[in-house]
Amino acid sequence: MEIIKKEFIEELSLLRQRSINNRKQEFNIFTVLHKKTAEQKLHSRFIASLLDPKGSHDQGDKFLKKFLDLLELRPYECIAGHKQSLESFDMDHIHVYPTQEDKIEMDNIDILIHDNSKAIVIENKIFAGDSNKKLDDGTYQAQLLNYHDQVQNKLNLHDGYAYEKITLVYLTINGRKPTLYYQFKSNKVNLKCIDYIQFIPAWLENCMVDLDKSHLRDCIRHYIDLVKLITNDFDLTMDLRKLIVQNMDEVYRALYSIPLENKLDQHFLEQEFKHIQWHTIHEFWHSLGNHIGLKYNVNVSIPKDSVITTTVHTKVNRIMVLDFNYSGNKIYISNDSKGFTWGIITPNQNKDWKEIQGLTACLFSDFHNETIFNMIDKENQEDVINTIITVIDLVLSRTNRSISYNVQMLK
Repeated sequence: MEIIKKEFIEELSLLRQRSINNRKQEFNIFTVLHKKTAEQKLHSRFIASLLDPKGSHDQGDKFLKKFLDLLELRPYECIAGHKQSLESFDMDHIHVYPTQEDKIEMDNIDILIHDNSKAIVIENKIFAGDSNKKLDDGTYQAQLLNYHDQVQNKLNLHDGYAYEKITLVYLTINGRKPTLYYQFKSNKVNLKCIDYIQFIPAWLENCMVDLDKSHLRDCIRHYIDLVKLITNDFDLTMDLRKLIVQNMDEVYRALYSIPLENKLDQHFLEQEFKHIQWHTIHEFWHSLGNHIGLKYNVNVSIPKDSVITTTVHTKVNRIMVLDFNYSGNKIYISNDSKGFTWGIITPNQNKDWKEIQGLTACLFSDFHNETIFNMIDKENQEDVINTIITVIDLVLSRTNRSISYNVQMLK
């Protein structure tokens, strides 16, 4: 019998204890009333209420100014000329959505701040994926860019440099970039990526500096505790993933052949492994989509997070499809009952669908499959992505040759 490394068991036990400590918490009004990751009904509404100078917190524009000060210090991910000076907002004419009274957003934007001449658009994504807009030609526009256009039109911010007037903010658990990121580079927009791990707690701690003991101070403290709870869980998952990558053989045996002697460690590993699966699949599709978008300069649609969640928790293989348009053709990459497959539909509706050799029978519902399991390691994940892109390169080059041949025949 192969012996599980002592160091691995010790590290796993420490992570299990961290998990127990993370879940030990005092009464928190937010977790009582809402699911802790409820982006719209909890996080966006609470943050917007603090940013609103007219909010019931009775602190005027103090919280908003502290937010703008911290945001100004964040570097722009994309600079298209002149950036907006966030200090130039007219505090006497600030509007913040969603409103505290009726909870109404403007045009489905998570948080919008504007003074009729300048605006900040905040997209709040804790774990959810982007809802990119499908255009009439079948391509997709990044969600934040769609909101940029809506705000530009609604507030009539077309004069002069529009990108000086609208700042796009992408708020996520760890400050990741939005999908279709390449579109931001090719458009004249300013984008800032901020996070719940550092930015939001730093802003809120700064808000509390001058607050006396009050319900408001207690409420902000409750929210900071909630954010720390979420980010601690995320950090725990990432540390467990790192431990798994360092001990792939031991973890594989523990999950699928020889359980650990300590049943508490075994139960912890099995329960937390679901989060590892989710993040692995989520990361794969986002990475593949970004690779394809940049390589072929196309808009890419990736599977919804809800499909990933269902697959992980039910172990039933839900079909996951990435698609994009190329030279008038619809290209598909799928993970389905046959594993990884690719497909193409031409403008005259001719269809071609084939398996990707070397990746057959690799289902995301089955991490017992060693190819899928090994994708927990980002290096192995990149190998799979490169295999798929190599196949797609051949498909697209064949498509281009066909188009060129047909053009020549018409001459």
